Amino acid sequence: METRDYAHWQSELQGEVLNLSLNTDNALNTINIETLRELRKISEQVDADANVRAIILTGNGRHFCAGMDVRVIQQMLDADHLEFARNLREAQQCVDAFEAVQKPVIALIRGFCIGAGMILAACCDFRFADEKAVFSLPEVKRSIGVIMGLQRVTRLMGRTATTEMALLGDKHRTAWMRQNGFLNDRLPGDQLEEVVRRTARKLSILPPRAVRLNKAIIRETDGMDLDSAQKIEIEGQAELLASRDFREAMDSYFDGRPPHYTGA
Repeated sequence: METRDYAHWQSELQGEVLNLSLNTDNALNTINIETLRELRKISEQVDADANVRAIILTGNGRHFCAGMDVRVIQQMLDADHLEFARNLREAQQCVDAFEAVQKPVIALIRGFCIGAGMILAACCDFRFADEKAVFSLPEVKRSIGVIMGLQRVTRLMGRTATTEMALLGDKHRTAWMRQNGFLNDRLPGDQLEEVVRRTARKLSILPPRAVRLNKAIIRETDGMDLDSAQKIEIEGQAELLASRDFREAMDSYFDGRPPHYTGA
C-alpha cells in the first residue's frame, strides 16, 4: 500500500485501486486554483502509472466538495478582465485534464456536492452517493455562472433538469439526482463504501486497454453522427487485436480458466 499526500489531496494505492481524497483546510472541502493545479498533476501521474487500474474520488470528512472557496469568488470583485479570463481558463483546463484520465473513475459522494463539486463528480465515469447527500448548482444566487463545464451536467441529466438546477440554484437530494440521471445509485451510508469498492475491484481486473478504449469511445463520440462514431470504434478495436490481453481473453475463454490481464 502506497500513500502520498499533497497540499489539498491525499492518495492511497490499495492493490490496483487508487483512493483519491479531497483534503482541504476546511470542513466543507471547498477548493481553489491550487487545488485544481494539484489535481491536474495527479491526473497526469495516474495516467502514467500502470499499477493504477481504477480510481475512487471522494472527500475527507463529512463532505465530498462544497464548491469553490468563497475567497476565490470575492477576488472576482477586483479582478482585471484579462487576468480573470486567464485564471478561469487555467481552472477549466485542470478540470479537463481530470476528465481526460484514461482510467475509470468512481465518485463516492457524501454530504455536500455543490457547484464545482458537482462538476468534478460529473467528470467521473460512475457516481454513487449516500442517500443523505445534498446537490446544488447555487452560482446564480451569487450572480455568477456555472463556469467550469456545465455542459458535463447537461450531458448526464438533460436540459430540463440542468436548467432547473442552474437557473434556480435550489438544493436536491439523491432520489431526485438518481431519477434525473446524475447518479448510478443512491445507497444507505453503511453500504456506500462497500458498493463503490466492489465496483472498483471489478474494474481493476478487467483488461485495461479495453476499458480505456470503451471510455474513450463514450467520451469522444458524444454528439457525433453514428457513422463517424463507428469508424472510431473500428480503429480502436483494430489496435486491440494485436494486444496480449486480447489473446489472453480468447485463450482463457477456450481454456475455461480465469483470465489474467496485464495491460499489454
